[in-house]
Amino acid sequence: MLKDPAQLPLFIAVDTTISETSERNRPESAAPGALDERSAEDEMRRKFLDEVVAAGMRPEAVADLVHDAVCNDRFWIFTDLNMVTVLADKHDSIMQNRNPAPPMLF
Repeated sequence: MLKDPAQLPLFIAVDTTISETSERNRPESAAPGALDERSAEDEMRRKFLDEVVAAGMRPEAVADLVHDAVCNDRFWIFTDLNMVTVLADKHDSIMQNRNPAPPMLF
């Protein structure tokens, strides 16, 4: 049996309704004021996150990956093998004590 919990090493988007339903659970002390308006930047950020989540993996697919990792005693779970290359490049820059490459923009 796996001795440590499985890890998803990078941010992954999972297509859920959390952004639509999570506010109902927010404590009153953390809720935005009734008269507070969202800025255009807030709206753009919200739209971007909604699009990222909508394009994300289905929860069932992530669950299958986690289940397989636990059953096969695998610690790392990669939802996008292209990200392994990103991790390898980052690791190499650390090991060679060189500055990382600038981040790629979408």
